[in-house]
Amino acid sequence: MSILNLRAVEKRYNSNSVAVINIDLEVAEGELLALVGESGCGKTTLLRLIAGLEEPDRGSIEIENTQVAGNMETVPPQQRPVGFVFQDYALFPHMTVARNVLFGLYSWADEQARQRVIEVLKLVNLTGLENRYPHQLSGGQQQRVAMARALAPKPKLLLLDEPFSNLDTVLKDQVRQELSIILKRSGTTVILVTHDVQDALSMADRIAVLKDGNLLQVGSPETLYQRPINTYIASFFGKANLIPATCSSGEVVSELGTFQSKYAGKSGMLCLRPQHLHVVKNQQEGIAAEIVALKFMGEHQQLKLKIGTCDLWCHEPIDMNYQVGQQVILAVDLNQIHIIETTVNF
Repeated sequence: MSILNLRAVEKRYNSNSVAVINIDLEVAEGELLALVGESGCGKTTLLRLIAGLEEPDRGSIEIENTQVAGNMETVPPQQRPVGFVFQDYALFPHMTVARNVLFGLYSWADEQARQRVIEVLKLVNLTGLENRYPHQLSGGQQQRVAMARALAPKPKLLLLDEPFSNLDTVLKDQVRQELSIILKRSGTTVILVTHDVQDALSMADRIAVLKDGNLLQVGSPETLYQRPINTYIASFFGKANLIPATCSSGEVVSELGTFQSKYAGKSGMLCLRPQHLHVVKNQQEGIAAEIVALKFMGEHQQLKLKIGTCDLWCHEPIDMNYQVGQQVILAVDLNQIHIIETTVNF
């Protein structure tokens, strides 16, 4: 069952500025969908349209099969079954944790509201901190208070706008994991806006990629990472080796050699991630390459290689002693070959 349906949604701020263009999107009950893209791509505007903080210029928005925007009619934000966690959390500094969470339950009976506060604070692992004020909490705890406040009224849809942007790298990894568990336990449908690829890949059931207001591709994290439809998406999700290739008669021909392939008749860019290329010892099993740069990455080292006119990246163990200028033999994981057709590039 779909909780959210967007049909041909468009938002313009003036005649020369289109924030989102003809967006069609469905979000299933209990799903966590991540909206990703560069700054200014339209992802926050889309979130605000869903929340009711902006009105679409055309198209319609439905939540639980009820139209909340479209045909010149708009349901105000407070009447939509939607929770919103802002980038800066927007906690009330003069209120305790419990009072912050209670704020969204103004229409509930007193005893029901108190019980709900206890429930959600337990859900977000803040039991015992009810009487603290926001300034007495860590960044991760403040975020969980904001999450508890948004979840308290039992919204059908929870919107998260860059929820980890104020956290340092170490704390972000911890909070991201905690938040994933909390959201799954709550069973709430979630839309997460983020510019951080790792947020999307590690948390989302599906990812939607936007660029210049256009929705380019929607799919599972695995699909977008391994089978992107264009070079922009391939590069957005991390380093990608993009090599011009021609496919015919069941073969892919490129500067990496000729391989058997299912991509017969399709030409474009051969896409391989760095981990799909490996240095090997047997000269009969690979392609001659020269190391032109090395980069230590902690868990692995990154090798920049020259093959013909192509510069490629591969990942190798840190205990291998490579040198710039060294000649090596490179093998390709043939199971990971993906062709991006030039006709679908954005």
